[in-house]
Amino acid sequence: MPDGKPNILVIWGDDIGITNLSCYSDGLMGYRTPNIDRIANEGMRFTDSYGEQSCTAGRAAFISGQSVYRTGMSQVGAPGFDIGWAAADPTIAELLKPLGYATGQFGKNHFGDLNKYLPTVHGFDRPILAVGNSNGDIAMLQYTHAAEPSLCMLVRHDDADREFDYATGAEKALGEANTQGWTVVSIREDWVTVFET
Repeated sequence: MPDGKPNILVIWGDDIGITNLSCYSDGLMGYRTPNIDRIANEGMRFTDSYGEQSCTAGRAAFISGQSVYRTGMSQVGAPGFDIGWAAADPTIAELLKPLGYATGQFGKNHFGDLNKYLPTVHGFDRPILAVGNSNGDIAMLQYTHAAEPSLCMLVRHDDADREFDYATGAEKALGEANTQGWTVVSIREDWVTVFET
């Protein structure tokens, strides 16, 4: 930023243990994550946290600075779920906006899909959302390239042995990815190679 404010980038991964990133474990698992390590070494690492019982609860606690008991977001926000941000509770994005920051939330949201809970209502300029299997949310996938610069990478959950298997019913999303030229990453075939050095 021109006035010397730091750039803030938070990488929040669900179901990542301390040994999965070599910047925390010094390669204990026998592999390295050099790109994430470089970001960590040039910035700050978040080392003190409490693991919540769901991805929604943990993400909500970080974005709001409040415990799950205050936010009420203890469960994964499924479609039609009417639990989400209270209008009176500021998010980190809403607190950064008056300081001149542009904000974005990229990845899954799981705070409910009702309009009143969308990230753009709570301080985020640019969301890219996927709620579980995004096959039915083609409009949101198309939004990823509505402005420049743009980014869209679909992670195809097609390996039930290592991860969730969402391969069935992904035809619309995969068709749109093919039409738009988006990158589609297969967990079964490509996941390791995405993060190779």
